[in-house]
Amino acid sequence: MSQNKILVPCSHCGESQWEPALVQSTNCRSCGAYLSFENLVIDGVYAKEVRTLGDVEITERGVLHGISIQCRNLIVKGRCEASVQAMGKIEFLNRGTLKINSLKAKEVMIGRHCDLNIRQTLEAHEVSIAGKL
Repeated sequence: MSQNKILVPCSHCGESQWEPALVQSTNCRSCGAYLSFENLVIDGVYAKEVRTLGDVEITERGVLHGISIQCRNLIVKGRCEASVQAMGKIEFLNRGTLKINSLKAKEVMIGRHCDLNIRQTLEAHEVSIAGKL
């Protein structure tokens, strides 16, 4: 495929399709689901489901709780209480305890000041722990 295209997996049905590299959003050709490529920065209280093929950062002042998050990469510097799934890397860089329902990613990194409490399952190819799990 052309260098100007990327292979995009659908977060709903799992089918992949080729899209222009600079795409902002599209619909899955298999199931019709809306696919967003938006990068998101959470810098306050956020109580919505997050589903993007972009990157998500929860800042020191950011709070995400009670829902699920699906993204490409996730950086957590604030509070997060949700089920978390990333296609790439999740970095927990916050200070204090986080309560996560379930966690799935290719790579998980737990910073040295973080105490991560996973209530259900942790599924990852690579886990790096400097803090507590």
